[in-house]
Amino acid sequence: MDRLHRLADEYYSDFRPAIDAYDTNPSAFTAASDEGLAMLSELELAARDIDHFGEQRAAASLRTVDQAADTARFTLLSVLGGSVLLGMGLAYSTLSRVRQQQQTAQQLADALRAKNAFVADASHELRTPLTVLRANAEVALEIDPASVQSELLGEIVRESERMTHLVEDMLMLARSDSSPLPFQIEAVGLEGFFAQLVERARTLAHDRGASLELDLSATGSAEFDRSRIEQVVFILVDNAAKHGPTGGSISLGSQVQSSKLKVEVMDRGPGIPESDLPLIFERFYRVDKSRTRKEGGVGLGLAIARSIIEAHGGWIEALNRPEGGSILRFYLPMRGS
Repeated sequence: MDRLHRLADEYYSDFRPAIDAYDTNPSAFTAASDEGLAMLSELELAARDIDHFGEQRAAASLRTVDQAADTARFTLLSVLGGSVLLGMGLAYSTLSRVRQQQQTAQQLADALRAKNAFVADASHELRTPLTVLRANAEVALEIDPASVQSELLGEIVRESERMTHLVEDMLMLARSDSSPLPFQIEAVGLEGFFAQLVERARTLAHDRGASLELDLSATGSAEFDRSRIEQVVFILVDNAAKHGPTGGSISLGSQVQSSKLKVEVMDRGPGIPESDLPLIFERFYRVDKSRTRKEGGVGLGLAIARSIIEAHGGWIEALNRPEGGSILRFYLPMRGS
């Protein structure tokens, strides 16, 4: 997509001098109308195809392509003799390159669909044996909780639960790539919403050896999927407690700001390295590489949080506090307020 962006910029800069040399000429106008508009129609169709199959950055690139196409439209319809031939030649060259980009984008889209299908299928296949494994271990513990194998069986239960959560996370991300996430949007009273999740958030923090401070001032109502936004809040609380100092405190805050719900979680840990800030919402990315998978997870929680928030039309960000520690914050539009 960077190549497409550069190509469109070059195309635009080549045509701009031709516009400046504009002069009326009926025959040139007619010739350019027939051939130029037909060519531009193909260019616009190709751009729409790229927009459909390309990745997220394609949108920004296509805006530049559209600018180039608009400029070319005026050029092809107005410039004289040699300028017409030059403009049409440039348009043809650009169209050929756009077609190559379209083919590349299609191949990338096919590969992405194949990857998502594999992850979804593998997740489904793993669900059943994990459930059976955990159930058998739990039954064995109930039959003889004092046996010498009880510690091993307990570890099997805990690890199978962790693996089940991982499978569910992978399945959710695969679904979000291939189609919109299935949300149950409803009008939610914000005061009641936060009151209901506070105890669970406290437990998450306590399990990580941290205490939870509250600054919940958001009032009114908004429309969102209650369970999914709760999930995001718990992900952020768990992440903050995990990276803060043992025995320290984290803060959960909410407020309505410029017709948006703002929710943020602050920790008092070492903060996030500047080089990691743009990457922490990527899948399987972990800031502290020294932490084991068991201690720090596999790096899917923040990626899931971003998918949920962006699917609601909001955004999520991470930043460091000047006095130390970090802030994870998301915004949601107050559609129901």
